[in-house]
Amino acid sequence: ALFLSYADPELAAEVILGHFEAAPHPNLPCMREDGSFNMVADDGQICGTAPEWGYPLWCCQQLWLRLGDLSWLQRLYPCAAAYVRWWLDHRRDPEGWEVYGCSWESGQDVSSRFGPQQTGGTIIQHLRPVDLQASIAQGATILASWATLLAEEDHPENDAYRAEAERWQSVADDFTLKTRQMWHNSWFSDYDSVAGVWSSERDAMHLSPVFCGVATQEQIEQLRPALAQPPANNPYWRPLSWPPLVMTVVEAARVAQMPAEAAELAY
Repeated sequence: ALFLSYADPELAAEVILGHFEAAPHPNLPCMREDGSFNMVADDGQICGTAPEWGYPLWCCQQLWLRLGDLSWLQRLYPCAAAYVRWWLDHRRDPEGWEVYGCSWESGQDVSSRFGPQQTGGTIIQHLRPVDLQASIAQGATILASWATLLAEEDHPENDAYRAEAERWQSVADDFTLKTRQMWHNSWFSDYDSVAGVWSSERDAMHLSPVFCGVATQEQIEQLRPALAQPPANNPYWRPLSWPPLVMTVVEAARVAQMPAEAAELAY
């Protein structure tokens, strides 16, 4: 939809809005043409794709900036808010950290960063992934900005929007802090809450806090070599082979004010 928006932003906006509005569940579950679900975790949970894979709210924000269609935003907002609320309600561990139900849900099927798995449906809720905390912070920041904007309109629900904006900003602040707490040995690291150990694996998706705007300037400075040449240790998920990974590393380099490196990665 983001690529389509370069040529036809109105059609792209219609497509993504239709996806949110027509989904049978708030987490936008992945489905086949016949309506059956094609991503079911080993414990029976119906999965959709997480907010870090392709950054759907960020893409919607680009469409909003491109079009400025307020009626579109008014229809999109409740669906997008329900999507992020689902992740807050259904994918938090007992200490409040976001987790994936399985690696299918992350978009990074059977990635080695999640440990041993029989299939992409293997339960991996012991792992606290950096990219998921960062994308929740990013998504909540965007929702706060949308709610603030909608509250400024002459609308019967503008008081409710103001309250929503405050709640989303609180979520954004919480997950910004959580993401920064995952800085370990000069790297944003996943954490195994069962074993009580930090992951030693370095993955391109660990650069997402830079793109999502939650990394500190000091952290960005230490990550500059990786932003120029992202880690490629995962045999199935090379950083320049999959669009959502390319998006992560290129946008992270851009946010870090490394335009030449971003251009080289894109090239």
